Amino acid sequence: MMSERETPRRRVGLVVLNWNGGEVLPACLASLDAAVTHSRHAVTRLLVDNASTDGSADTALGAHPQWELLRLDSNRRFAGGMNALAGPLHGLAN
Repeated sequence: MMSERETPRRRVGLVVLNWNGGEVLPACLASLDAAVTHSRHAVTRLLVDNASTDGSADTALGAHPQWELLRLDSNRRFAGGMNALAGPLHGLAN
């Protein structure tokens, strides 16, 4: 069995796509944060906001500043929101 020092540290990315999720977003981010608190891997957290009008992204990030925000200028729905990640995620992988 490899020791922790010998185990390669991997990069893990968490992505949450949000649109006006003010009622559920804070609990979602808190749950994900708790799940990776003791991870031995490097964890990147990315919140993609699909042009919310309820202030949910700003409110959630106030309580969870370790999340990075990608704010879209329009609601691109699920597929468009995920496709917007192509550039940022490619940068994280390198």
